[in-house]
Amino acid sequence: MYGLSAVRGRTCYQHMLHQDYTGAYADLQIKGLTASTFTKDAQALDSQNGQISSFSLDAAPFNSSTSASNTTHWQVTVHVTRQQASYTVLVSVDAINGSLLITALDLNKF
Repeated sequence: MYGLSAVRGRTCYQHMLHQDYTGAYADLQIKGLTASTFTKDAQALDSQNGQISSFSLDAAPFNSSTSASNTTHWQVTVHVTRQQASYTVLVSVDAINGSLLITALDLNKF
């Protein structure tokens, strides 16, 4: 069974797949990143490498020492395919005030 963290990563990238940058930004809590900057950067990546055409996620499975009730930080690998490029992105997801939010990702290739 894969972690709940994958759900947040999947939701963010589903928004990106449909160029819903406002929805994707709502899944983020990255210090210093504004919605305007995020949208501008996402549109620049779409122009440079084409829109996201597909993505898949890898997340560490839970085990007896990492259950949903006691884990507050996850690393998720997202495999992104754009029209002109494919790459992986390491995404950090944290439990913050009862919500799972993306707290770090490579903003040069999300």
